[in-house]
Amino acid sequence: MDLPKPPEDHDLKNIIDKLAQFVARNGPEFEHMTKQKQKDNPKFSFLFGGEFFNYYQYKVTTEQAAPPWQQPQQPNQQVQNLQQQIAQHQAMMEQQIKQSEQNLAAQYQSLIQQQQIQIEEAIVKSRNEQLEKLAAECDVNMEDLNGTVQPIIDSCTKDAILNGKSWIFQHCTITEKHCDLVAKYLQKRLVQANVSPNRITSKDAVFELRLHLIYLMNDLLHHCVRKNASELRISLEKVVVPIFCTASAGIEEDKRQKLDKLLNLWEQNKYFSPETIEWLASNLSVDILTWHGLAYLWSS
Repeated sequence: MDLPKPPEDHDLKNIIDKLAQFVARNGPEFEHMTKQKQKDNPKFSFLFGGEFFNYYQYKVTTEQAAPPWQQPQQPNQQVQNLQQQIAQHQAMMEQQIKQSEQNLAAQYQSLIQQQQIQIEEAIVKSRNEQLEKLAAECDVNMEDLNGTVQPIIDSCTKDAILNGKSWIFQHCTITEKHCDLVAKYLQKRLVQANVSPNRITSKDAVFELRLHLIYLMNDLLHHCVRKNASELRISLEKVVVPIFCTASAGIEEDKRQKLDKLLNLWEQNKYFSPETIEWLASNLSVDILTWHGLAYLWSS
């Protein structure tokens, strides 16, 4: 009976021979452990019935039958300790690398967040400066406008909306600039969602406050169509996309349905052009920061 032929690959033969020696010396448990660790390594396919399985079995049997003086000597304690130290050092290095990667990822995320905050603050500052300049050109007192809109934000009663609409049409529809002032003011208040005029942070905003401002806008649009006040309607159309999509960002389904009803109403009454309605219908999930930037495109 011919003996099994060893592999021509010297490295593979060395792996088989060494493993056979260890298995012969330490028992089948060592083979089982090696199978688990090397199950995805093609060089150890001989353990699973591969091409050189017979040669491996032959080597194990030969090593087991060899006299004790011919078997390789057990590594001494010093070598075992050194191997253990190397393994511990490798584990420690892997842990340090993992921790460094986590730290770098956290630092990167922090920088991105800081950059986003700076961009948002720069946009808010620029918009506020433009609004103040426009109010001065229109000779409109911003405190009066704030005082008119704040009750709508707070409670959104019919009387509050009626009073706000009446004040706006009496004081802020004289010229095209007045109409742009109203539109940009509503955009500012909704994006920042102030609870009071002195609080300019969008992080405290809630959907209901934004919805109150959109209800005011809806009432203004209804009055524009009824009274043929096209200039204010055109100004509102310039900012309705960022306003509407900011309000819809990250909200629950029941709140989204309220906005959908308004959108259907605007489409039926033809408050805006078909292109604008299409934008509103197809871009309701865009993030708030993107709409901060789009505000300028729609307001220009």
